Amino acid sequence: MIANGIMQGRIMDAHPCPIHTICHLEDNNIIATGDDDGLIRIWDLRMAGSNKKHAICMEFSEHEGTIFKMDYRRDLN
Repeated sequence: MIANGIMQGRIMDAHPCPIHTICHLEDNNIIATGDDDGLIRIWDLRMAGSNKKHAICMEFSEHEGTIFKMDYRRDLN
């Protein structure tokens, strides 16, 4: 995973196909990844060291095609 342009770590086999975008949601602990097949995963990187499956908090597979961009707005309720 990349933070501030610097490689911070890697989760092997994080997605079944290439990740196209990463969005930082909270500090550098919670991120979202989107891949070429439309799969979005929400990760808690504090748990990533133990087992990647436990680091996945949510998964969305309803999308079709590449996830090109994700935005996060904390101020929307």
